[in-house]
Amino acid sequence: MSVLFESPANQAVFDGALKKLNESITGIDSYIDGYRQKQIKIRGASGEILPNGHPQIPSVEAVFPYVPYWNEHEQCWQLRYHCANNVIITAAAINRFKFTSLPAVLSDIQQFRTTKKTADDRRELLKTLDKRHEVRCKVPFKQSARLSNAAVDADRVEQDIAEFKLGVPVDDPDGPWRQGFSRRIILRPAGNVSPWDQEEISILLHIVGQIELKFKMTLPRAGDGAPWIGTVDTMPEGWGWCMWFRLCAERLQRMKLECNKYWSTEDTETTLFLEIVYQYCSDEKQYEDFLGLPLTVYLRHPCNLSVGHRRHKQAMRTGWRSNPTSLDDRDEARNNILIETWTSNVYKFEYDEEYYPELHEMADQIEISSDHFNQQALEVRFIAKDDALQFAQASHHNAGEYRLEDDEVEELSHGEVDEVALAEMQALSTTVSPDRGHGKIGSCSVNITCLLMNGF
Repeated sequence: MSVLFESPANQAVFDGALKKLNESITGIDSYIDGYRQKQIKIRGASGEILPNGHPQIPSVEAVFPYVPYWNEHEQCWQLRYHCANNVIITAAAINRFKFTSLPAVLSDIQQFRTTKKTADDRRELLKTLDKRHEVRCKVPFKQSARLSNAAVDADRVEQDIAEFKLGVPVDDPDGPWRQGFSRRIILRPAGNVSPWDQEEISILLHIVGQIELKFKMTLPRAGDGAPWIGTVDTMPEGWGWCMWFRLCAERLQRMKLECNKYWSTEDTETTLFLEIVYQYCSDEKQYEDFLGLPLTVYLRHPCNLSVGHRRHKQAMRTGWRSNPTSLDDRDEARNNILIETWTSNVYKFEYDEEYYPELHEMADQIEISSDHFNQQALEVRFIAKDDALQFAQASHHNAGEYRLEDDEVEELSHGEVDEVALAEMQALSTTVSPDRGHGKIGSCSVNITCLLMNGF
């Protein structure tokens, strides 16, 4: 293997990861998808290599937020990301599907999609994903915040890994991660006074009532009368008009700066609020969530409410006129917004609609290895609760003091292209191409270097 790093330790990590990834390449035109446990051909029906933008193109995936890695050169255990015991190859679309979640989330959604998907099923799924989210929130989402070259206690890190595999908080479900970030809805405080005055709120409630009547639905109400888009038991603590306004304001800001930056944004917090309520209540097929998932509003949650394009490469518009006073002020023909879960939004990416049936099929093919999702993980020997909590708070980050930075949420929260994920797809699109010699990952190792170095 070529020497690509000045640091012998980093070179060793890279070489090990490269060797592990090569095990998943089964020929010049196929690979084993680590999240579907099946061989994937990257040739079309006519024998042509799939284009770079195809959902099935292979990509490098780091399974867990970190793992313990033995640094032979420094003779200590360290936290690593893209290393031999934490990398697999999976389809680019599946990589986006998982995003920063635990592998258990993929399995949960696959099982949900292949069952009856009743209202009870949806509630149970949301409760389950809440647990996965709590576990994931115990560590920062940014690699730079959670990785360190400092020596760590491998036995204690393995307790974290066991918890990642289990997908349920096992040491302190009411710890600082739950009271802080995992229940966080907006980036900045909402305040106690709604920017909407009573006259505006009366108009909003009038239109909400018309929407409810149209779709024969009655939404739960918060203490101040604000509607909630879910069941009563899932309504966040402190929900109300102030929280609604701030949530819509932040989504609107992302539209202006990211998703709709090439067009003039004509919507307001008011029209976005009404569209969220309309699409939640709607029984129209075009407004169904792509993966059929329930909505919630917690940051970084797999089902977090996301505002996406209905049709890409066109301006985003709700279709509501300015200062609406009635449901009649909504023009369906002008609508180009979908209110959907973050997972559905990022999974669809910018793929052509012709790929949608294949994306659904791929989601239903998910089969997570017991090495990555193990509901019996509690059988793993856990250290004492106090020691585990101390480790979670003091080892590689301080959960008690940990605070989400704005750029950490905004980094990918708008549901548009992730340059790192795109780079993965492009770098690996030639990995198993006949044009690259014998088709092994080693034949384009220079392209993969950038991917693996993200975790160093």
